[in-house]
Amino acid sequence: MRNVSGLVAGLVAAAIGGAYLTDAQDAGHTPKILGNMDTMNASLTALPDHELPEVKPTEVVVLQDGDTFDLEATIVQQHVGNRVVKRLAYNGQIPGPVIKVERGSKVTVNFTNNIDMETSVHSHGLRGNWLFDGAVPLTPAVQIGETFSYELEFPDTGVFWYHPHVREDYQQEMGLYGNMIVEEPGYWSDADKEVYLIVDDILENGDFKADTVTRTLMGRFGNRLLINDSDDFNLSVKAGEITRAFITNVANTRTFDLQFEGAMTKRVGSDIGRIEREEMIDHQIIAPAERYVLELYYSDAGTFPIMHRGQQIGTVSVEASEADRRADFHQLRENLGDYAEIRAGLESWLARVPDKSLRLDIEMDGMMGGQMQMGEGPSVEHCQQMPNMAGCAEVLAAAGTMEGMSEGGHDMSNMSGESGEQTMAMGEGPSVEHCQQMPNMAG
Repeated sequence: MRNVSGLVAGLVAAAIGGAYLTDAQDAGHTPKILGNMDTMNASLTALPDHELPEVKPTEVVVLQDGDTFDLEATIVQQHVGNRVVKRLAYNGQIPGPVIKVERGSKVTVNFTNNIDMETSVHSHGLRGNWLFDGAVPLTPAVQIGETFSYELEFPDTGVFWYHPHVREDYQQEMGLYGNMIVEEPGYWSDADKEVYLIVDDILENGDFKADTVTRTLMGRFGNRLLINDSDDFNLSVKAGEITRAFITNVANTRTFDLQFEGAMTKRVGSDIGRIEREEMIDHQIIAPAERYVLELYYSDAGTFPIMHRGQQIGTVSVEASEADRRADFHQLRENLGDYAEIRAGLESWLARVPDKSLRLDIEMDGMMGGQMQMGEGPSVEHCQQMPNMAGCAEVLAAAGTMEGMSEGGHDMSNMSGESGEQTMAMGEGPSVEHCQQMPNMAG
């Protein structure tokens, strides 16, 4: 039976954790950075003047109850085309090591910080002792050159992930993220292969400053879409077999819409483990920090694309085989017992008067007056969703999208570039998410 208190605690933790995905300085915590005052304004993306190790492929690490594992955050280099760029990595790997444990295990992670800024390791989604949650500033940061031992518990089966809770805009964007997979015998149906996919985007030629955080309100869209840190990712499977994919979105703000062309796709799990009823799907929308567990079945050999909203972001190479597990794949399991206690108490919970009400205020300096006062102007993605936002007329015109959007049937006649009184000219009003961030926006 699923632990109800664990589910509620997880939802609360997710809400609290989301608040810290903005600037840590806003929470009264200024990160300590390697260097003196002359280097504080320097670019954090610049390569240091000493030799760096090359980034390594991700390894799978299987830990037993009571084990100790050494994890180190370091600065590495990566060849991208004909350039060499600075990256951050756990144990030299991007994504970091996949840590696999059995449900109910307890392990110790000895974490050493050897990057250029204080940091922490937050185990996203895990229930356990808050002292080892790595949620700066609620818990102390690990200073440069220091080691801290995280004592982790794994009471729930499923897919989780770990990342920093200091300057995620820089540290996570540069490569500090990895998966934790908690296993339990018989929990999932039988699969021939398991794969761990992390989707992300990165802004080429983007820059980070030690003393300034940009794009904290609207987020940072990248212009290169990645699977497991690769823009030409390829997955190898066999026709007629069942492949289970554990998928995590670590992007700063991009919501992915994934489609595995050529495959039958079944959704079997999400952030909190098995879903109540498995279902066949055509695509999977996955927001930042979300996890989904999908099962894939390819009938035919060949090479098939992995798509995101019409853009290919990877491929699947399917090898011919004698296997034929189509009948097994079409079985849709029900996990009603996992949710029985939740369902039984749902009406009473919804009828309860809240114990506390929280009000969160955001203070901004001239956000909508001309260009965004967060370091740079709005991105094309933001302007496509909110064309009336100040500065968007120029962005859309430069990107050549205004004509295409008009041809697509959207009424662009009301776009003035002002933040004022018109409704959205995209045919629909602003989304709930945007309104939650900017409640005074028209509409």
